[in-house]
Amino acid sequence: MHCLGPCVCPLPYALITLPLCAVVKEIQDRKEFLAAMEALGQGKQYRGMILAEISQKLQEMEEIDRSRSEKLRKALATT
Repeated sequence: MHCLGPCVCPLPYALITLPLCAVVKEIQDRKEFLAAMEALGQGKQYRGMILAEISQKLQEMEEIDRSRSEKLRKALATT
């Protein structure tokens, strides 16, 4: 999933996808930071910390996905 800018989809869908988009951006930022540190020869110093943060963000994405799936299930059940 890539965040390509402001969401132009219908509001209910936007409310579901925007949290994932934000987490993807945070992961991308951390990957870019690590790449910059590696280019400066300091990757070893930051690699463990950044990979742990990325792992934490992936867990956040899984939780958002579970929550989103439950909301969609409930919405479909009421229609």
